Amino acid sequence: METHVIPNGIDVQIYKESNRNSARKILNIEPDSKIILFGSSSLRDGRKGISLIPEILSTLKHELPSEKIGVLFFGSQNSSILSELPFPSKYLGHLFDDYSLACAYQAADVFITPSLQDNLPNTVMEAMACSTPCVAFDKGGMPDMIDHLVNGYLAQPFDIRDFALGIKKCLAFKHHETGRKMREMARLKVLHNFELTVIARRYEELYKTILDK
Repeated sequence: METHVIPNGIDVQIYKESNRNSARKILNIEPDSKIILFGSSSLRDGRKGISLIPEILSTLKHELPSEKIGVLFFGSQNSSILSELPFPSKYLGHLFDDYSLACAYQAADVFITPSLQDNLPNTVMEAMACSTPCVAFDKGGMPDMIDHLVNGYLAQPFDIRDFALGIKKCLAFKHHETGRKMREMARLKVLHNFELTVIARRYEELYKTILDK
């Protein structure tokens, strides 16, 4: 039996790059901070690796003790473990619409998702469409979206220090040509693989192949 895998697509006219300072003004975030974003439909979903985030960020704090870093997070069912974060943080709550989500991605310098189990999460796809590099473990469907050191960073599962290193690298690239290229490649990955017309075309081609048989 043949197996064909066609991913979900997203609207790249909503999830797109925008002026980061404008997005931060909307969310009342300091424009000169380096912003780390994470989120999930439920912040108590153990599969998403939320419990690892305090340790990951504590490791990052040890590596970058003097950097001005802020943390944004969104999702329903807020987890009390997030009160342990070593950086100033802001909880955006459960974001119900695409435009609010896009604004959060646009405000961030890096999106992190330390999932223990995942296939092709929309959050990574949406962040990349907004030209925001992503850091995840090299596990499940993450390598289908994130190209290591091209549009993000794939850490060794489930190496806390390596994950923190990935965040550090993405933040360090912020003001360099490497960072500009990484943001550009993040969006291009989505445009070439997950944009709605691309997905529709893949369904059309599959249907034609079946009919031809």
